[in-house]
Amino acid sequence: LTQLIHYLQIGRQIERLADHAVNIAEDVLYLSNGEFFKKNAGDENDTIGRIGHA
Repeated sequence: LTQLIHYLQIGRQIERLADHAVNIAEDVLYLSNGEFFKKNAGDENDTIGRIGHA
């Protein structure tokens, strides 16, 4: 049981690390293009869409 708890904590930390990496990537895209990006919840194939652009 202790080992399972450790694995769950490791998984949670890896997910947090990935979230930070996504935030950094979004910041880099904003700095390079001057446009905000967000995840597009409507389309599973197109995961990133521009905010305020058609």
